[in-house]
Amino acid sequence: MILGRHQQTTARPSLILTGPAAAGETTALLNVGRTCHLAHMRQNPAPPGSAHAAAPVAYVLVPPGATAKTLITEFARYLGIPVAARMTQTQVTDAVCHTYTQTGVQLVLIDEIHRLNPRTTTGAQTADLLKDLTERLPATFVYAGVNVTDTPCSPAPAAPSSPDAPPSSPAAPSPGTAPANPSATSSPTSKTPSTSTTTNPAPSPGTPPTSTSAPQAASDPSPG
Repeated sequence: MILGRHQQTTARPSLILTGPAAAGETTALLNVGRTCHLAHMRQNPAPPGSAHAAAPVAYVLVPPGATAKTLITEFARYLGIPVAARMTQTQVTDAVCHTYTQTGVQLVLIDEIHRLNPRTTTGAQTADLLKDLTERLPATFVYAGVNVTDTPCSPAPAAPSSPDAPPSSPAAPSPGTAPANPSATSSPTSKTPSTSTTTNPAPSPGTPPTSTSAPQAASDPSPG
């Protein structure tokens, strides 16, 4: 469960039930709704001989490929609000907000919320509709979906970076490690031949030096 506190002050905190597929998100959502409905019935019993007109809990299933118009129509259908084909989305939204408020809806359950993708134009418009409803209805919204935190529809935004945090700097070299000198590294593709100087090793002690002068010409022996 994730408690959403990121909305503006005009909206109530929301609750998200999420987990892997077939983990029982819908069952848990319905149990929450049933518990709240029974608690409301105990605290606000209907007068004898009259039907209980209040509907404290509403359940809406997000249809596949939902648009803002189709989703608000699902809100209207739950309480039997008539929706004519010529009605605009704004008109249906106004009718839903009026009827939900008059009926006393305190908890709105929205299932399959992972079907929304706010990164698309249609998904963004649908997400804006939900945000508008959370601000206009005096009810708490509870969402359920598969792996909501791993999908684009996750309502939990990334934590903003602190303005006082120092900028990241490159890691300092470890002690005893000489910094690399790019200019001292020869290019492997360089074709300039390198010039090396060969020095003669120094003679070891006790070794007669080797003469490098030309040998003298042998003199002819004098006749005896």
